[in-house]
Amino acid sequence: MPVVGLLITHRAVDDGVVDSLLAGLHDFRFEDGKNYRLEVRSALGLLERLPVQIEHLIRLGVDLLLVVNEYALRAAHRATRSILIDDPVLAHSVRLLAYGAESIRNWARGAYFIGRLLNGMDAARLPMERFSRLKLTVNLETAKMLAVTIPQTVQLRADEVIQ
Repeated sequence: MPVVGLLITHRAVDDGVVDSLLAGLHDFRFEDGKNYRLEVRSALGLLERLPVQIEHLIRLGVDLLLVVNEYALRAAHRATRSILIDDPVLAHSVRLLAYGAESIRNWARGAYFIGRLLNGMDAARLPMERFSRLKLTVNLETAKMLAVTIPQTVQLRADEVIQ
C-alpha cells in the first residue's frame, strides 16, 4: 500500500489542508487505510521539531512527500535534497519572485495528481493544467539583499509586494 507523507507546522485538528486533501483523494476513490495510507506529521507550532518529523516520515518510507509552507519545505529539502514544487506563499521566505496558483482548493485538485502517482504513473507524464487564478508576489527585501532592481512595471502588476 503506498504511503503519502504530509508535513505541517501546525496542529492537524480541523485543518483545511488535511480536510481538502482527504476530500480530493476520496473524490478519486482513494480511501485512507484501504488503498493508500496518509501519514500526517506536525511540528505543533514548534519549528525546531520539523527536522525530527521529516526524518520520521523518511524512515517510514513514504512514496510521496507533501509540505504545506516554507518552513516545512526547507526542512524537507535539507533532509532529502529532492526537487520540490514551489508555491506563491513561499515567496515570503527568501525568494525574489513567485508566480503561481494559491488556494487551499488546490490541495483537493492536487489529489488528482497524487492519485495518478499512487497508481504508478511516471511523474514526467502527468498532464499540465492551467489555474484560473494566478498570483504574482515580489519580495523587495530579497531584491535589496541581492542588489537587484525589480522594475516598477513588475511591482505595479504584482498582487503582493513584500517590503
